[in-house]
Amino acid sequence: MILSCHNEFDFARQALQLDVKEYLLKDTLNPQDLTAVLLTFKASLDTEAARNRQEVELRRLADRSKEGWKETFIRRTVHNPIVSRKEWFEEAASFGLELQIMPYIPVFCSISHYCYAKKSFASEDTLIFAVQNVLNEVLRENCPNAVSFHYRAAESFLLFPVSNWKRKGNADFRCLRGHMQQIETAVDKALGLPMAFLAGTICMEAEQLQQELIGLLNSTGQRFYLETAGTMEQGNVPVASDDLFFWYDEAAGQMRKVILSGNPGGIKPTVAKWLDFIKKQQFPPQMVKDWVLKLLLDLKMKLRTMQFFFSTASAEALHREILEIRSASELERWLMEYLTSLQSSAGKGTSQPPRKEVLEACRYVSMNLEKKITLDDVSKSLYLNPSYFSRMFKKEVGETFVEYVTKRKMERAKELLDQTAEPVGKICEMLGYENQSYFIKIFKGHAGVTPLDYRGNRNGARHSAAR
Repeated sequence: MILSCHNEFDFARQALQLDVKEYLLKDTLNPQDLTAVLLTFKASLDTEAARNRQEVELRRLADRSKEGWKETFIRRTVHNPIVSRKEWFEEAASFGLELQIMPYIPVFCSISHYCYAKKSFASEDTLIFAVQNVLNEVLRENCPNAVSFHYRAAESFLLFPVSNWKRKGNADFRCLRGHMQQIETAVDKALGLPMAFLAGTICMEAEQLQQELIGLLNSTGQRFYLETAGTMEQGNVPVASDDLFFWYDEAAGQMRKVILSGNPGGIKPTVAKWLDFIKKQQFPPQMVKDWVLKLLLDLKMKLRTMQFFFSTASAEALHREILEIRSASELERWLMEYLTSLQSSAGKGTSQPPRKEVLEACRYVSMNLEKKITLDDVSKSLYLNPSYFSRMFKKEVGETFVEYVTKRKMERAKELLDQTAEPVGKICEMLGYENQSYFIKIFKGHAGVTPLDYRGNRNGARHSAAR
């Protein structure tokens, strides 16, 4: 619309050439006419905006549908035999994968710390769609012939053409690393998410690509130890020759002490120490998860028996959480947070929390099982009369202090017999007993068998289960 004081025809003609809808003269302007014109313009703009929104929504739905078809295609390629190569090539070409024309290098791409990433988005579908949009945009701008396929949850496949690269050597991986860096930067900038990549080898046939995709999926060990944001070539990962459970007792003792110490600052270095050891040795991921699960279940049980902790969370729920963890770095972060939560809730989650003096006594016992623990020493450290402390402890815990200490020491003796190869005499010393015969007598009264018989029975049961 033009509001002018010129009524010459030349000005009106120029306005028409500019596709002006209204040419109004100031001299003859009626304010009511101007209002009507503006309302007409507003209605026209509203209609155009609604049409644009509808077009954007339709494009978004089309993109989602296409991504769904691509996901179905890549899953079918991975899990089913390629019956008709002609149909497979035609469908692949419809998604931009021209394997008949040029070879491709497949790359496994995953969102690092996925269990945390999901919490930042309204839904898992929204997260996946946002990541795929960024991936496709980066590929369009930097490598138009590359194709992305979402596979499941945090995982996608990227296929890069190698038409202009050397068929072998470092040139391939250097070029790939450049593309991965562009994607990593773009996803981090747009969504604040770290990405990790595992590159395969050049594929020239459909069956070869299928086997390479399966190989990348099966590289669970290598993917588990990928850095939070990094790129690596697929290769054979040396399997740790040792059993992680050989260090279980040492790790369990350190974790228990750091929780009972009440010092939050001790959790991070303790967890970092053990995860660094695990990363260096590269134990099988499933062994690592089983090890962590056993650590936490045993720790929760000990806190519960010490009157320190009560939890309604099931072992199955904890197991599911650990199973969802995809990398060692994610496990380290999760374990730090879990132990911090456990430490902060110790002594607060019971329905009837024991008195502070009883909690301190229980804490002292658990952290000093290797020493000779007496009623007088503990009551003195709490500035209480021994007789008064003894009565209070029995009332709160339901057993005498001596019975409580003996029970905790015998439980620890069972752990050492189960999890170490230490001789009975050494275990006797490790629990603060000076007389081995007395220790054996106490153990038999608690377990019903001697320490040697207990170890033999447990080992026999394990061998039977293994068979």
